[in-house]
Amino acid sequence: MGRYRQSDLEALGPNTNVRYVERDGRYEAADQTLPWGINRIDADKTIAAENSGPGADIAILDSGIDQDHPDLQSHLGVGKSFVDYTSSWDDDVGHGTHCAGIAAASDNTEGVVGIAPTSTLHAGKVLNNDNWGHGSSIAAGIKWAADQGYDVVSLSINGSSYSQMLRDACAYALDEGVLVVAGAGNDSRESVTYPAKYPSVLAVSSTTKDDTLSNFSNAGPEIELAAPGSDIYSTVPGGYGHMSGTSMASPHVSGVAGLLMSPEGENLSNTEARQRLHSTAEDIGLDDTEQGHGLVDAEAAVTKSSDEPTNTLSIEGGSGQTSYNFTVSSNLQGVDGLDSEDDITNSGHSASGTVDEDETDTYSFGGDLRAFDLDGTANILLNGQPAHVGRRPDHLLQIQGEGSQTNYSFTVSENLQSADGLNSEDDIMNGEQSASGAIRGGTDTYIFDGDLRAFDLDGTANVLLDGQPAHVGHRPDSI
Repeated sequence: MGRYRQSDLEALGPNTNVRYVERDGRYEAADQTLPWGINRIDADKTIAAENSGPGADIAILDSGIDQDHPDLQSHLGVGKSFVDYTSSWDDDVGHGTHCAGIAAASDNTEGVVGIAPTSTLHAGKVLNNDNWGHGSSIAAGIKWAADQGYDVVSLSINGSSYSQMLRDACAYALDEGVLVVAGAGNDSRESVTYPAKYPSVLAVSSTTKDDTLSNFSNAGPEIELAAPGSDIYSTVPGGYGHMSGTSMASPHVSGVAGLLMSPEGENLSNTEARQRLHSTAEDIGLDDTEQGHGLVDAEAAVTKSSDEPTNTLSIEGGSGQTSYNFTVSSNLQGVDGLDSEDDITNSGHSASGTVDEDETDTYSFGGDLRAFDLDGTANILLNGQPAHVGRRPDHLLQIQGEGSQTNYSFTVSENLQSADGLNSEDDIMNGEQSASGAIRGGTDTYIFDGDLRAFDLDGTANVLLDGQPAHVGHRPDSI
């Protein structure tokens, strides 16, 4: 090997002691690969917009994570082993490392990139070196992640048996503010496996590059979202490789959830993130049992709150001076009439102010009008229509459909009113103390005073009382 003139190279050609002569070619480090799944759900656009999940904590409960992988080690947090044969949470199978890379591989110009590359990954090793684990180990891992205060638990695990212990662990995580995401299973059946089947878990099916259901993916009424899961390129111990399964689909959703729950991003709660994922999913034409609300869409999910506000609220002064304050879902902006006494607070969620006779203050906002207090007289117009406001109820009750038909009925102390989402099948009766209805998708919202006295649910739905999960069933008046 050396540097030679062309004439010297030609002279070496006929020499029988020389096997060959060739130029010393130039080789470069391989560029970072954009996996097709990341591209399909537009996560590359969120990364380009510098929305990459800083401060979010994503727990991968699986076979562990390769602690030395160059695409993961820079933002690995803590880990813990829940298997008997080792205290190390390092990955000796590769499955967990692959899932971790989908959710959050570094954006470092080499290897691959994940959906939330500046989030923090945590490893709960709940699967052994044969890639299976006991329900007790998985339940302990879920509770550990919840107790650590992590935002997302990503489960690429499935089993056919119902477990009360595992269900309770998932419900505990939900109550502690964790969004639990799980793959629907790989049996090509019309039946979702556990833990994805539990109502506290967001169930994910798998799709192909052609937006068809992967031939291995399970389906069923519990499916909430679809995500890429066929032939996914991601990190494996010591390198990179392809895998397929709903195991690969669920961390796509977990990564987007991390973007939404990042304290430096959207900073949504687990229930708010779940609803945002539902409302921004892309309909790809599959049956509801195959796609749920649709294909997860990272760009739509993280940009929804910064879109043009869709609602207008006008406060028209009556006699004398009237004071007001109110709260909305998001993006509250002053449009017209505001002065130094009018103030928008709470990161664009609340406003307070005054209007005099013949004055009008106008605001725009996204989402819902959640509460309104009025001290005086004024006409309140929401999108040009009279809004019945002026009383702040004691409680807000939300019933969130999960894709399958669910019937409900409940009783409260008093002053039950519809707030949003009701249709002809929903009815308030018994002197504003009781309601019954049916929901499939979306959210039915009520306000009331006093206590929630009884709640019956026929089907599956998320029930939130004042924004927190409500453990409903029959609630007696007295004991």
